[in-house]
Amino acid sequence: MNILILGGNGQLGRRLVGALLAADHDVTCLARGTEPIPAGVNFIRADRDVPGSLEPVAGTYWDVIVDVATQPGRVHRAVAELQSRHWIYISSVSAYLRGDVLEQDEDADLYEPLSADTITDISEYGSAKVACENAVRSTSVNATIIRPGLIAGAGDDTGRSGYYPWRFAQGGEKCSRAR
Repeated sequence: MNILILGGNGQLGRRLVGALLAADHDVTCLARGTEPIPAGVNFIRADRDVPGSLEPVAGTYWDVIVDVATQPGRVHRAVAELQSRHWIYISSVSAYLRGDVLEQDEDADLYEPLSADTITDISEYGSAKVACENAVRSTSVNATIIRPGLIAGAGDDTGRSGYYPWRFAQGGEKCSRAR
């Protein structure tokens, strides 16, 4: 399959790219390139906030496009300018209005979608993800929207991978720092 990853060099993207390459897919990543890209990838350096940044990949009909963006404007432009047979959008459980309810399904209440193209504060993260989901749903392309929970592990530079095991080892007491 011919797969375009919008991003692909962050923590989740690198793992996804590695799995797709191992499955013998042709993978292209369009990203700013601030982190290393796995060998074997067709890498196109581009900043999606710059007009015309999608032009290098816009002339190709992709089997699958995977997008992990948080900024709604990036997703709006991508769904308008790119063509694929299937679109996968990696959202977040932060899209759910209620964070205190476990195992919510796709019918659970969501935040109101952000009306702006960019978030200005992390408190808008859930609303931004909902706006991105809606942009993907607005197309006629078959789409899969995935809402993962906390993503941690190898390559995590947020400190979450070590923080939660540490906190559990301390009997659940809050830590004064996140690392």
